[in-house]
Amino acid sequence: MVQHVEIKSECYYDVDAVRRILGLSAKAIGNACRANELRFSERGGRRFFRGAWLISWLEDEITAPAANEK
Repeated sequence: MVQHVEIKSECYYDVDAVRRILGLSAKAIGNACRANELRFSERGGRRFFRGAWLISWLEDEITAPAANEK
């Protein structure tokens, strides 16, 4: 069952929060960051994600396959 989650665009989330909210592994998040697919800010050795960046990343993931189909 798909669970409704709310990501506030003006808030910042750390990796653990993103893992909990989206049910992703730390490796999946790290892979997206290394591939420059997911924007982040790094402070004190920790990665932070603005809610707007997460929403944009999720929307790109959903629409990318449709954009390639012509």
